[in-house]
Amino acid sequence: MGVEWCGRLLAGSGCERDTIVTESCYISGLAYRVGRVTDLAELVAIESRGMLPLEFYISRGLKNYCIQEESTELLCTTVVKSSLEAAGTGADEIAAVVLGIVTNGPALAEQQAMTAGLSAAGIGSVPLLMISPSEECSGFVAALEAARRTLCATGFAGKVLIIVSGRVMPGSSRIDPSTATILSDGIAACILSLEPGPFKLLAAFSHTSPELVPAAGPDATPGPDILRGYKNLKIVANRLYEYCQLEAECIEALFCTNGSLVYSAYSAAAAALSPDRAFQDTIPRFGHVHACDHVIGLAEYGRARGHKDGAVYMLLSWSPHVYGGVLVRSNMSGSLV
Repeated sequence: MGVEWCGRLLAGSGCERDTIVTESCYISGLAYRVGRVTDLAELVAIESRGMLPLEFYISRGLKNYCIQEESTELLCTTVVKSSLEAAGTGADEIAAVVLGIVTNGPALAEQQAMTAGLSAAGIGSVPLLMISPSEECSGFVAALEAARRTLCATGFAGKVLIIVSGRVMPGSSRIDPSTATILSDGIAACILSLEPGPFKLLAAFSHTSPELVPAAGPDATPGPDILRGYKNLKIVANRLYEYCQLEAECIEALFCTNGSLVYSAYSAAAAALSPDRAFQDTIPRFGHVHACDHVIGLAEYGRARGHKDGAVYMLLSWSPHVYGGVLVRSNMSGSLV
């Protein structure tokens, strides 16, 4: 199999997870692949039951969704190879893998396909840590925290590959009525190490509570659910500001869960940022890919606008039970992707 299953990181019950970075850890090798980009009108024709009018989704910034047509193994191999190449890293330099899978299908089958893809990409016999599927949209934040702890456990030797995926299985509905969003398929990866790279990890924080409910319903008007989401995102953003002794004015751009423009608007407000600080380009292009939105956003922001040296970026994740956040600083001494 190549990689060895090591353990599972569970989303805590009513807990908070902090990552205060004392050593200089860097993120590199941003890479992703999404499924076939498809006009949302096709989904309306397929899933007429349960869908609101097309104009409703368009008004929230949702225009396309992505359908996985290649095998999970092949997609994983492609993304891992792209990540290694972008980071200038050999497969033999990977000391551990953190894997997060969010799917409504058989999780074991997806895990087996992903581990086969890792092996095909040349990843050897290294520890594999699984992130709980209950992390959902916060999967990347949880994976980053786990990678940081794994790096520490190895004595900061080697590098940790982070790979996350979101997939809706064929025949299943892509509509999430509780959040009024459309789910897409994709896989994303990056590498965490002590070696200087494009992004320096400043801090990460997760707020987990089982009583938290989905953030937004079909009605765009603020209600108790969306206001509860806003409140918890604000807790995360303020904790990050406090840890790093930064003000909102220091944030160059915000990357959010791509549920819709409603998500990005409330995330920006929770972080005390103007709406134009939230990077929204990937919402109409790809829709919402569980656990992958932040990697996709960082990569596409660099291609579209470039990363200024020293720019600070905030990543906020908003899922039914877990709210997470990360602060990173652009480091021009690394190879940008």
